[in-house]
Amino acid sequence: MFRRLRKLSLLVAYLTLGLIFVPPSPAGVLDQGNHQGEDHSFDNHQGEDLDGIILSYANLESINLKNTSLRDAIMVSAFLLDAVLTNADLTRANLTDAVLLYAVLRNATLNDTIFDGADLTGANMREVTALNAIFTGAILTDSNLTNADFTGADFTNATMTNANLSGAILVGADLTGSDISGSNLKGADLAGAYLMGADL
Repeated sequence: MFRRLRKLSLLVAYLTLGLIFVPPSPAGVLDQGNHQGEDHSFDNHQGEDLDGIILSYANLESINLKNTSLRDAIMVSAFLLDAVLTNADLTRANLTDAVLLYAVLRNATLNDTIFDGADLTGANMREVTALNAIFTGAILTDSNLTNADFTGADFTNATMTNANLSGAILVGADLTGSDISGSNLKGADLAGAYLMGADL
């Protein structure tokens, strides 16, 4: 019940701030073209090849992108509340300022993916591979990052409070100025990580 109320309050906040633009949907059709600002909430595009697609400012609430290829996709400020991206390939995708509240990215490939300023509150990122991914200023509060590989990732000034980082690989990761207070770091590998100014 608490989680449902929290999600609702966050959704209302984003709507109030005008961060969600929801124009008419083109019958749920997606291809590798430009779909900026479109409404594809609750669509099912599981297993499709959407490499290079442009989905900036799109409403993708509860969309099913399981096993979908989204390499080099541009998803700046996209709204992905409760989106399913299990096993998806988002290599080099740009999700700057995207909203991924409670999204499921389990076992996704996020190598060199950009999450600058993204909100991943409560996201399930268990066992993702995110080599050299960029999370500067991102919010990962209450997220599940168990056994994820963040080798060389940049978490500068990220908020990771109460996250589950047990078994995570953070070798050479940059955690400068990040807030990891209250997080579970049991079994995490922080060899060579930069922790200057980090709140552990």
